Amino acid sequence: AAQQSVIGNQQSALRCYLIDTEGILYREAANVSGTLVLVLKDERNFTLGEKAIDANALSRLAAMRSELRSRTTLVIQEFLINDLPDVTAYTADGWRLLFDNSRPTEETVSALQTTLSNIDQTKKSIQYVDLRNPGRAYFALEERKEISNF
Repeated sequence: AAQQSVIGNQQSALRCYLIDTEGILYREAANVSGTLVLVLKDERNFTLGEKAIDANALSRLAAMRSELRSRTTLVIQEFLINDLPDVTAYTADGWRLLFDNSRPTEETVSALQTTLSNIDQTKKSIQYVDLRNPGRAYFALEERKEISNF
């Protein structure tokens, strides 16, 4: 069975579409969020029957989502694809992962694993990790807010 994918305009929930494996919009869909389907957001306004994304790019995004789920604790809620091959993935943990979708998935996931292993997430909260430049990882952290109940 093919993986279900949906794409919608980033600015508005008015138009969402199901996408086939070739990247063609084949049916209008309800606005979705969450992690059960591959959710893509874009600035463009689409029409039914239009090719919204290259089949290889779509396949790599699906592979990235799957690899991140199986090799890390990250769950991707949606991908922002305005500037392919540059992609911004929004995680269920509330931070962003920026990566180049034309690079091998394995390379990106390995770089992310290395980067995350060097961040003390008990004291700091991640805002974003940027892996778009080969051999480099940029990230922003903020102090974790301590909440005490008394």
